[in-house]
Amino acid sequence: MAADVPTNATTVTVPHKISLNDKFHVINVFFSDELTELALRSEESATRAELDAGLVGHNSPFWKIVESSFNEGFPCDGTDGMTFADLIHHLHPLFHQNSTAVAPSDHGDIPAEKLMNVWKELLKEYDTVLVSFTRSGNHKSSFMKAAMLL
Repeated sequence: MAADVPTNATTVTVPHKISLNDKFHVINVFFSDELTELALRSEESATRAELDAGLVGHNSPFWKIVESSFNEGFPCDGTDGMTFADLIHHLHPLFHQNSTAVAPSDHGDIPAEKLMNVWKELLKEYDTVLVSFTRSGNHKSSFMKAAMLL
């Protein structure tokens, strides 16, 4: 006897939680030579009216390039090579003191809108650490230690 399968079942998708690996991957995409070249070659530009109305944002050619580079990698014949964003480009002892090792290649599939929000959050975190690090009387602190606490 076959089991009855409900026909009105719905699929629930759980949003991807941004991980430390995702953040490192985003940083690698942003600081790649490939992104700079692709962004400069992008022929589309927003009009002033579109910018003022807030109609561009994550739909801009730049953010579509970021999304493609993040999710699919760079072209194999590109400047940085396909796996540039998957690597750790600076080995620092603090990267490996967390319970989970940093592995930018272990990232989710994230749309441009969310990548834009991740980048804004990274900038806020950087600003928080920078302000604390440059505060008067804070001469013996470590910028990297403060950054890893976030």
